[in-house]
Amino acid sequence: MGLKVLVVDDSALMRKHLTSLLTSEGFEIRAARNGREALSELGAFQPDVITLDINMPRWTD
Repeated sequence: MGLKVLVVDDSALMRKHLTSLLTSEGFEIRAARNGREALSELGAFQPDVITLDINMPRWTD
């Protein structure tokens, strides 16, 4: 199995493109729409790499 990558971006289009590209290269992918979702994925998924949008909404309340 390839590296696990968590794609975090508030843009659905960017999540789709990154997920498609990385999946085709053999990476295991999960995606999150915001910081809150990303934090909840960390424990369960334990990614090797995280990609982040430069301006990420909703890290906290």
